[in-house]
Amino acid sequence: DEAIKLYERAIEKDSMYALAYAGAGFAYGRKYFFTNEVKWMDLATNRSQKAVQINDQLSEVWVAVGRVHYQKGDLDGAVTALERACELDPENYEAQRRLGTAYQKIKHYENAEIAFKKAISLQPN
Repeated sequence: DEAIKLYERAIEKDSMYALAYAGAGFAYGRKYFFTNEVKWMDLATNRSQKAVQINDQLSEVWVAVGRVHYQKGDLDGAVTALERACELDPENYEAQRRLGTAYQKIKHYENAEIAFKKAISLQPN
């Protein structure tokens, strides 16, 4: 709840701060994970979409979109968003790790292995 408050405060101060919207999307998605209340997923979707509208050239924005798709069960949407995140920043550990997980879930094991190996190379510990 504290993270949500802080991200929302950042958005109030700067309504064009894409990373604050992406962060809020993550935080609302996490709250949905623990409560399973649809209103939190709706807010996660809203905030991540707004982040893309503001700046679709940030890898972190696409990771937020990918996470929302993944949580909704839209694995193809998750893969598409996470692939875009990796294109924008191949060194983004979180994007690579989440892409590997999404590929694994849709049984694209070779692609999952590639993404996981890349993630491990970025953060070997």
